[in-house]
Amino acid sequence: MFPESVDFYYIFRFFISCPLNSPSTHHVKIRVNQIQKNMKRLFSTTVIALLFFWACSEEEYTTGIYRNLTETKIALSFVSTDQFTTRAFGTNEATTAEKAVKSGKLFIFKSGNKVFEKNLTNAELSTLSTQPLVFTVPGLTASTAYDYYIVLNDGDVAANNLTALQALTQSDIASYNGPWSSVNDAATTPNRSGGFVMTGNTSATTGTDLTQTQDINVSVKRITAKLDVNTIIDNTVFGNGNKYGGTITIDSAVISKTQGTTSLFAGTPPTTAGTLTLAKQVPNAATVNSNYQNRFYLFENGAQEAGSRVTLTLYGTYTYNGIATPVAYLVELTGNGNGSIARNGSYTVTANIKGLSGTSVSVTITLNDWETIVNQDANLGS
Repeated sequence: MFPESVDFYYIFRFFISCPLNSPSTHHVKIRVNQIQKNMKRLFSTTVIALLFFWACSEEEYTTGIYRNLTETKIALSFVSTDQFTTRAFGTNEATTAEKAVKSGKLFIFKSGNKVFEKNLTNAELSTLSTQPLVFTVPGLTASTAYDYYIVLNDGDVAANNLTALQALTQSDIASYNGPWSSVNDAATTPNRSGGFVMTGNTSATTGTDLTQTQDINVSVKRITAKLDVNTIIDNTVFGNGNKYGGTITIDSAVISKTQGTTSLFAGTPPTTAGTLTLAKQVPNAATVNSNYQNRFYLFENGAQEAGSRVTLTLYGTYTYNGIATPVAYLVELTGNGNGSIARNGSYTVTANIKGLSGTSVSVTITLNDWETIVNQDANLGS
C-alpha cells in the first residue's frame, strides 16, 4: 500500500535526534508531513476502492442471482384477437373506430411491487400492431418472474402496486354507445373520445443474460362486448292481403339489465342482474317493412338465470288504415348460452318479426368472435 523505500523508524529517530531549532529538524518536519499526507491519501483511496468493489460484488452477484447494474432491453409484442379481414355487419372484424389506439401505459411488477412504468409515445402507439415495442428497464434481476400489464385508451392510469391496478374499474359504458351514425362500420372515430379501452397482462421470467433483449408477448382485449341488432320483417305476414294488412316499422331499441361497471382487467364478472338501461338508439333506416340494424357496447357479466338476463327491447309502430299503434318486442340475451356476456365478445341478435305480439320467441346460439362471436336468432310475434 505504501512506498517500500520509506523507513519510518529511521526517519523518526533522525527527527528526535536533531535539535528542535536546527535547520535539519525543520526539513525533516516538512518531509514527514508530506509523507503523512501521502499516507492518508493512499489509505483513503484504498478504502474507497475496497468499498466500491464490495458494493459492486453485492449488486452483481447476491445469493447466486445476477442483477443488472444498468438497463435491460425489453421487446414487447402485442397480440390482438381481431381478425383483420373485410368486415360484414354481425361478424368479428373490428372497425376502424374499435381498434384505434390513442393512449397507452405499461406497468412492470415484481412480487406485486411496481418496478417500472411507462407512458407510450405517439410514435410507439402508431406501430403497436406492426412491430414490437422496444425499451430499456433498469435494475432487473436475471431468472426472475415479472408481471407485465398494459392499458390502452384509458389515459394516464395510476397505480402504486399490482393490487391497486387490479382493483381499478370503469363506469362509462354509455359513452361507447350512440346513434347508428357513430357506431356503424363506416364510423372511423370512436364514440368514446378516448377510444375503446383495451387491457392485457402476462407473466414472464427474465433470462440468465440480461444483456440480451427480453421478448415479451401480451394479448390485448377490449373490456367491452359488442352487440349487433338486426331485424328481419316477414313480408309474408305484413302488408296487403297478408295476416296483418298494415305495415310495421322498427323505430328504436333499448338495452336493460346490463352492467354499469366493469373491472379494468379480466377477473370474475358479476353474476347479479345489472341495473343500467341504455337509451334508445336511432335506427339506420325507418322505412316501413324494412330491416333494422343497430349496435350496442356492453360490459361483461357472468351467468344469469332467465328473467335476470340482459334484455333487448325493440320498439316499433304498426300502421293500418291510417291508425298508428305502438308495439314492443322483448328479447332476453342468452349470451354464451347461460346469459353470460364476455368482454371482447361479439354478439348478434337477429329478430325475425312475424307478428304483433312479443310472446313467441325462439332462440338459436352459435359461437363466433370479435373474439367470442355469438349469433342469436329470435322469432318474435305471432
